[in-house]
Amino acid sequence: MTGQFRWPLGMPLVDHLGAGLWEIRSKLPTRIARVLFCVQDEELVLLHGFIKKTEKLH
Repeated sequence: MTGQFRWPLGMPLVDHLGAGLWEIRSKLPTRIARVLFCVQDEELVLLHGFIKKTEKLH
């Protein structure tokens, strides 16, 4: 992925995890949520969403 798609792409909101996989980070009042996605034919494909239980994504 080389360009932006009409929204701020980069830390701290979006992080590139490698091999075309990206992570959207969202801070909720008492938790932290993540959504993993990739880009296919200029569209975001949401792969998995979860509430983090630890500080580090493995």
